Amino acid sequence: MKDLLAGIYEIARPFGRRRMAYACAVLVAQAIMQLVSVLSILPFLSAAADMAQFRHSRLGGVFFMVFGNLSDSQALWTVGGLSIVLLLVANGLTVFAAWQSAHYAHFVGNNTRKAVLKAILNRKYEYFLNLNTSELIKTLVEDTNTFSQYILIPTLDIVARAFVAVFLGATLALIEPMLSVWVLGIVAVYYYLVVRPARKEGLRLAMAANDSIRDIYFQVNETMGGIKPILAHDARDHFLARVARASDGLARTMPKALLLPAIPRAGLEIIVFGGMIAWLLTLLATGHDLAALMPRVGLIALVAYRLMPSMQVIFAQSVLVSTLTGSMQEVLRLLRAQDIRTGTAAARADAPQPLAWSNEIRFEKVSFSYAGSDRVALHELDFTIPKGQNVAFVGSTGSGKSTLIDLLLGLLEPSSGRILVDGEVLSGERLAEWRAAVGYVPQVVFLLNAAVSENIAFGETAETLDMKRVHDAATAASAIEFVTSGGGFDNDVGERGVRLSGGQRQRLALARAVYRNPSILVLDEATSALDPKTESSVIASIAAMDDELTVINVAHRLSTIKDCDLIYFLREGRIEASGTFDALSRDVPAFRTFANQPENQADAP
Repeated sequence: MKDLLAGIYEIARPFGRRRMAYACAVLVAQAIMQLVSVLSILPFLSAAADMAQFRHSRLGGVFFMVFGNLSDSQALWTVGGLSIVLLLVANGLTVFAAWQSAHYAHFVGNNTRKAVLKAILNRKYEYFLNLNTSELIKTLVEDTNTFSQYILIPTLDIVARAFVAVFLGATLALIEPMLSVWVLGIVAVYYYLVVRPARKEGLRLAMAANDSIRDIYFQVNETMGGIKPILAHDARDHFLARVARASDGLARTMPKALLLPAIPRAGLEIIVFGGMIAWLLTLLATGHDLAALMPRVGLIALVAYRLMPSMQVIFAQSVLVSTLTGSMQEVLRLLRAQDIRTGTAAARADAPQPLAWSNEIRFEKVSFSYAGSDRVALHELDFTIPKGQNVAFVGSTGSGKSTLIDLLLGLLEPSSGRILVDGEVLSGERLAEWRAAVGYVPQVVFLLNAAVSENIAFGETAETLDMKRVHDAATAASAIEFVTSGGGFDNDVGERGVRLSGGQRQRLALARAVYRNPSILVLDEATSALDPKTESSVIASIAAMDDELTVINVAHRLSTIKDCDLIYFLREGRIEASGTFDALSRDVPAFRTFANQPENQADAP
C-alpha cells in the first residue's frame, strides 16, 4: 500500500497539492460526520429505553440544558429529529465526497493523459526506432484511464472508508473494550491469512493481464495497419487467430482477478456478524439483563452495521487495486523518462523562429552508432553544404543515407563529431530553430484524416491556416490540378490518405514542406512514387523556387539528382567521393557501377 500511495502521489502532485489536500479534507470531514451521525443514535436509544434514566445521565443533562425542560414526549421527538438531521447531513456529505473524489480523479486522469503524451513526444527519436507504437497507445489510452477510474477513485474510497473505520473502531473501543480487542485481533489474523495472499495473487494476475492487453493492442494495431494486404491475400483467418490468442489469455486471467476481491468481503461478513452473535450469546449465558443492555447493544449493532461495509470495501478494493497497479507503473515509467531530446519546441514558452543562416552547413568528423548496435552507421563524415546549393546524397541501401538525413533534421545526435551551421554547433535551442527552418518530404508520407488544406498546413487548424500560402504551396508542388479536380482544399483525404494515389500523397507532402517557407528543403526519396512527367514538373517547380533555398536530395532514381550542384556518394557509412554527376560518372568507377544499375538509371520510369 505504501508503494501504491507513493506512486499516486508522484502522478497527482504536479496537478496541484491544494486540490489533493482539499479532496482529502472532504474525505476526513465526511468520516467525522459519519461518526457524529452514529453517535447521535445513542441518546435516542437511551431516551427510548428509559427516559428517567436518560434525564439523570450526563448526556441527558447536556441535552436538557441546551433544549430546556421538555416533556418526555417532546424530548424523545427532539432527540429523534436531531439524529435524523445528522444522518441526512452525514449521508449528504458522503455523496458530495464521492462526487468530489470522482471529479478529482478524472481531473488527474485527464492531466495525466496529457502529461504522458507530452512525455512521449519529447522522447528522443531513437527511442521510437525500437518500440511498437501499440505499447504507447495502450499506456496513453488504457493505462491512464485505468489509473484514474480503477486505481485513484478506489484508493480515495479506501482512504475515506479507512477514516470512517478508525473513528467507528475507536468508538467501539470506548463502549466495549474487550469486544474491540477480540474483533481487532480476529480481523488482523484474517488480513494476514486471507487478504494479504489475495493481494499478492492479484499482483501476479495483474502482470499477466497487462501482458495480454499489451499483446492485444499490438496484434490489433498490426491487423488494422495492414488491412489492405490482409484482404488482398485473404489472410483474415491468420490475423484473426493472432488476435484471438492474445484475447484468450486475457479471458483466462480476468475471471480470477475479479473473483479475488469477493473472497475477503464474504469472509469478513461471517467474522463480524458471527462475532456479534457469539458476544450476545455470551452475555445471555453469563446472566446479563439484555433489556438493560439494549441501548449499548443497539449502538454497537449500528457501529458494526456502518463499519462492516467499510471494512469489506477496504479489503476488496485493496485486492482489486493490487491487480491493476501494473497500469500505474506503465504510466510512471513514461513520466519518469530521462532521454528527453534537446531543442524541443514544447520546452519553449513560444514557437521557435526559423534559424537564420547565410553560409554553410558543416559536418565535422561526424560518426553515429545506434543504441545496442555494434555496427557504426556513419564514420567520421566531413563535408560541407553551401547555402543555396542543390546537393544530393546517393548510395546503395544500407550506405547510411537515412541516418545522415535524421542527423541533419536534428532527430538524432552525433555519437561523435559536430554539426555546425555558419560555424555554430547545432544543439540546444538552435535545434528547435533549425527544425523550424527545414521543410522535409519523406518517402513514406503521413497524412491526417482531414481536409487537404489541413494536411498541407500541417500542425495548424482550419481556423488558423493561411489559405493563400496553402494554394501557393500546392501550386509549387504540382498538386493544384488534382486538388481542384478532386473536390478542392476542403476535401477529406481519408485515413492515412487512402483516397489518394501514392503520387498524390507525395505531392501533398511536398506542398506541406513548401508551406513552411523553408530555407532548406530535404527530399528523402520524395519523387519515388511519381511518374517521369510529374517528377520533371516537380523538379522544375523546385528549381524555380527562391535562389537562396538549399535543397538536399536523397534518391535512388538518378534522374532526380543528375542536375544537382554537388553529389556525395556514400558507401558503408563513409563518403566515397563527391562532385557533379558527370565528374563522378567519369572519375569514380564505384559510382559508375552504381549509376549503371537498372533501378538507378537516370531514365528509369
